Amino acid sequence: MKNTRLSALVLSTGIALSSLALAPTAAQAAPPPPTPEPYAEFDYFTYVDARQVGGEESTPVRVLFRYDLDLPTGSGPSGSSQDGTFDSYEPLSRFILEVGNECVSMSGEGTAVTVSNDAGTTSVEDSFTFRAEAPATNGEKLLGLQVQSALFNIIDAQKIMFDGTSLPTGPEPLQGKNQQAVIELARPDGSRVTLPSTLTKVLSMTRFDPAAAIGGIEEAVALHVQDRNLNTTLLATLDRARGYVTDASLANDAKAEQTLTTFTNQVHAAQRAQKITQEGADALLSSASVVGDYLPSCL
Repeated sequence: MKNTRLSALVLSTGIALSSLALAPTAAQAAPPPPTPEPYAEFDYFTYVDARQVGGEESTPVRVLFRYDLDLPTGSGPSGSSQDGTFDSYEPLSRFILEVGNECVSMSGEGTAVTVSNDAGTTSVEDSFTFRAEAPATNGEKLLGLQVQSALFNIIDAQKIMFDGTSLPTGPEPLQGKNQQAVIELARPDGSRVTLPSTLTKVLSMTRFDPAAAIGGIEEAVALHVQDRNLNTTLLATLDRARGYVTDASLANDAKAEQTLTTFTNQVHAAQRAQKITQEGADALLSSASVVGDYLPSCL
């Protein structure tokens, strides 16, 4: 299984300006900030007990999910509450579920999120639920069984996670909160098997950003590659890989992985031609391997 965990990918750039510097002219003014992405994409990790189906007590589970931030309020299966305490949203443009070394990819109707703020009667809490069920799960199998549903619920009994029911634009409010997770599978005889999470708190919920990970390889190229032509070739390959991972297409994610393979072949060839040191080649190959592990395994 591709199980390299990247708990954070933070790339920062800045220019330190002298306190004595003159104010920039109009021609020198800083460029406007980049336009925010029209979607949010998350990388969630936990463990489930899969002993009922021959797995391990702590079987790793990863969910990569993406939704458009302009999804209509109440478009999900639960609609919207009359008292304004929750809204559901559907469909998700990506819901990739990895269990152990197996993976299924789903999207469209049956994939949804629900945002709750001060919701409930006997127990009032904030929560964020992301799920996949029929028809999105139709025909999908994990561990030899039909996937019925996958439900992940992040809960904040302190009611400070949200101040409304809009879709969160990033993972920050969800980190470190309580959680419930259940994957339901169906045997051929129709009986159901549930795989519950073995954790009560969110282990990892980060922003899925493979483009930033590719930026890390580019930094390694700048550090280790002195040959100008080789530098240009390697950066052009990485730029193609970035283009593939910045859209919603899983087919293009597969092309990104193929492009990273091209990159590693280029590094091996450069090493044989003595255009890069052994240490530099090892650093580039290690960085590319990390990004390859970061991409979904069911491409």
